[in-house]
Amino acid sequence: MLMLANERIAALHSELNDLVERERQRRIAFLEAQQLVIKEFVENAITQTKEHEKIQRELDRRNWVRLMRNILF
Repeated sequence: MLMLANERIAALHSELNDLVERERQRRIAFLEAQQLVIKEFVENAITQTKEHEKIQRELDRRNWVRLMRNILF
């Protein structure tokens, strides 16, 4: 009887270890996917910021040209 109980405990322990490992792998996969999403978000934000700065420089240049025309003419 004691031997059967020990075998059952060992089987349950093994099953628990398997469940823990699967959950660990699931969490790792989730964190890796989340990391990719964050990386893409940051890259997009950087690209948008660069585009915004480029547009702003062009607008500033046009405004400066317009201002100079108004002053000179």
